[in-house]
Amino acid sequence: MWDPVFLRGVNLRLEFPVERYGLAITREAQFEIPGTPNPLRAFIERSIEDWQIRVDTKFGFWDNRHSEEDQRVGGFGFGVWATHEVASFYAAQRDKRMVRKRKTRLYKNEADIALGARSFEGIVLTLDSKPGPLRDACEAGGRVAFLDRLPRSPDRLGLAVGKLLASPQS
Repeated sequence: MWDPVFLRGVNLRLEFPVERYGLAITREAQFEIPGTPNPLRAFIERSIEDWQIRVDTKFGFWDNRHSEEDQRVGGFGFGVWATHEVASFYAAQRDKRMVRKRKTRLYKNEADIALGARSFEGIVLTLDSKPGPLRDACEAGGRVAFLDRLPRSPDRLGLAVGKLLASPQS
């Protein structure tokens, strides 16, 4: 999602006003940022701070497979409860898709699974419309806006995303 925002010079706060939207990234998305080349990485880090993008962390308990800095969930006072729908999506996806960790310290498709789960509680913007967790989420009723299906240069990203979400199979 960051690539078109960066390349088009999109102001997320203008497109998604704070009075109407809360912008967030998943904990898993944080793992992908350090491996992103500059100047895109610098843009992402600056945007998270400038636009007050919060990290959406689900409540959970310590996972012995991960170090302290690699924990995916937050404990008491840090994570939010997952709905039954979100927990069910995670359960269905984890068994099928996670095999081994990559250099990002994430399992294959782990970040997309987290985003797919969030689509049942909010709107997920992505460039990834290939078969996988995000398409699975969309087909199961999640709200996923596939930005690669937008016209090349919409005047207003927020309006284009709204129209995309209003159409069947966003």
